[in-house]
Parts: sequence; C-alpha cells; structure tokens
Amino acid sequence: MRRFKHKKRGTTYEMLGLAKMQISADTLYGYENDRRDAGRMTNNLETMSFVVYRSLHDDTLWVRPEREFFDGRFQEIEK
Repeated sequence: MRRFKHKKRGTTYEMLGLAKMQISADTLYGYENDRRDAGRMTNNLETMSFVVYRSLHDDTLWVRPEREFFDGRFQEIEK
C-alpha cells in the first residue's frame, strides 16, 4: 500500500484505497433542511471520489476528497 506524509503536520498515513459516494445535490447543498427552498430541490445525483487512509500513529481511519488529498498537502513516501 502507498504511504503518505502530511506536509504541515508530519504525520504519516497508509492509503487504503479510493471510495465513491453518490449523494443527491439537495443533500450536498443542504436544501432538504430548509423547506423555504423547496422549489429549488432536485433529484440530481452527484458522485464524489474520496481517499480512504489510515493513520500509522493510532490506526484512525480518515476519508478526504480525492482532489484535496492530491492537491499537494500530502507527499508520498517510501515504506
């Protein structure tokens, strides 16, 4: 498995894989919680990709949007 170091914190993680999440645009943007916006509600689905990774310090599992994970804040390291 690939390992990464968070550049700012120095913590290390093991990437477990990529996950997809399908969510309605209404839920993603919170319209279902505000009935005044009911006219704007749709049934459109959004698909988002996430990186699932595990802390090598305490085994905590984390999930972060793929685009954010690979935006430069993590650096791949050798095992």
